[in-house]
Amino acid sequence: FLHGGDARVELHKGGEVVRRSHGRRDNEGEVEVRWRLESYRGEKVRIVIVDDLTGEWGFVGARSFALF
Repeated sequence: FLHGGDARVELHKGGEVVRRSHGRRDNEGEVEVRWRLESYRGEKVRIVIVDDLTGEWGFVGARSFALF
């Protein structure tokens, strides 16, 4: 789940960003994000929370990561 801000959550494989999601610029609700990752089974990937913004809405809230 993501909320707020222009910052983002990314999925990295090697040096490449293969998925990216961001908040909606509000504090009212969360966005449920689901990524299908079957094509990466057995490979090494990283979830990266990117918060490199300094102006208004320069934040992201992320919770409840689960792998099935």
